[in-house]
Amino acid sequence: MAPTPSSARSNQSQFTLIRTPQTKQRLNFHSKTPNPDASKDQIPPEHPVEVVGRIRDYPDRKESSPSILQVNPDNQTVRVRADVGYRDFTLDGVSFSEQEGLESFYKKFIEERIKGVKLGNKCTIMMYGPTGAGKSHTMFGCGKQPGIVYRSLKDILGDSEQDGVTFVQVTVLEVYNEEIYDLLSTNSSNNLGIGWPKGGSTKVRLEVMGKKAKNATFISGTEAGKIAKEIVKVEKRRIVKSTLCNERSSRSHCMIILDVPTVGGRLMLVDMAGSENIDQAGQTGFEAKMQTAKINQGNIALKRVVESIANGDSHVPFRDSKLTMLLQESFEDDKSKILMILCASPDPNEMHKTLCNLEYGAKAKCILQTKIRMGVMSLLLLLYWDQE
Repeated sequence: MAPTPSSARSNQSQFTLIRTPQTKQRLNFHSKTPNPDASKDQIPPEHPVEVVGRIRDYPDRKESSPSILQVNPDNQTVRVRADVGYRDFTLDGVSFSEQEGLESFYKKFIEERIKGVKLGNKCTIMMYGPTGAGKSHTMFGCGKQPGIVYRSLKDILGDSEQDGVTFVQVTVLEVYNEEIYDLLSTNSSNNLGIGWPKGGSTKVRLEVMGKKAKNATFISGTEAGKIAKEIVKVEKRRIVKSTLCNERSSRSHCMIILDVPTVGGRLMLVDMAGSENIDQAGQTGFEAKMQTAKINQGNIALKRVVESIANGDSHVPFRDSKLTMLLQESFEDDKSKILMILCASPDPNEMHKTLCNLEYGAKAKCILQTKIRMGVMSLLLLLYWDQE
């Protein structure tokens, strides 16, 4: 494969920039069998989507500050208390940042999934919630507390930093205003480093082909620290804007795709833009409102996809947004697992957002993926068609 201009310049760094090849793979989505007798030949359904709640610490907490959230001793049932009554939601796990740092959270909910990726499995981890709920902090962490990105790289690469056997290829994408941008590449001919352009350069726009971003640039390496540092650097190129919810709110979705070519494993980390609506964001002016509407288009499209699959609909609207087009393979592939991390606040002022988050997570938990022996399924379908 001929090197790109970016890869030619990368000799001064520790990474190699390469273009991903076009893919023509088609994946199968197993629908319900038309024959009711198929149940005896069917493996019990499993939940490909697991949902975990991550509750941030109370902002500017005072001793008398009330909390709207209460977690049962099983650490799976969350009770949201309102002025009148309450609502219970059952998740696969709940974590309070005041009680569990990022290291404990990672070991409890993420670590085993990353081990699977190292063995060749596929996993998608999505951070969902309103602005200021702790999505980006959980994903990227800070100096003293590394986030999911660094810890995942560290676990996947393991001792390869010394032996060089295992390596990863990483792509960083931004979905903004229903356009896909390559954060590792720019139109500028004078880069300061991989993915870090001078002020006048622009981002490279990509198209979706074969459920993937066509010609996306990726970096390749074996050192977790250097790769994570590069990811954090280019992630800062995302569109941000001050809103009523957050002084520095990410107005775009960020996708970090880590491939492990030696075993075929793939980890997709998705830091989604805030899920608040136009009024909650406090956006004024036509352009700002249109921007928020475009952001919500991706969030709403993802909700529709989740609802359609959970309800067993014959048509799943993956093409309603660029975000869901890129996530289609995660939902369709039988070997792919999805973890949704719902970030929320215990602040009573955030009760409506918290309820919406938990309702969304409860719906996602309803998704079932029934694995049927391919030979039996084909025979049953043939018998069904013969009867028509």
